[in-house]
Amino acid sequence: MSHSGSVVKLQWLAKAEPKGFYYEIERSEDGINFKTVGILLGGLEQEGEYSYKFRDKAKTAIIYYRIKQVKQDGSFRIAAEHSV
Repeated sequence: MSHSGSVVKLQWLAKAEPKGFYYEIERSEDGINFKTVGILLGGLEQEGEYSYKFRDKAKTAIIYYRIKQVKQDGSFRIAAEHSV
């Protein structure tokens, strides 16, 4: 994750892209109450890995993000959580 001016860039790599799931990008100003601000359905394949990128506009001094991996049945896991 990087922060430049008012733009926050989230990016990550995955070794595989299993079928039947997607990523939700969630944002919070207090680190407790998160809201979905983006959905990524697939990554860009490069040399056997999948690259994911998301850009957001920062609205406060500290912002919390988490990347949620969601399966078709609604179950999920938090893949990453960061603050800027």
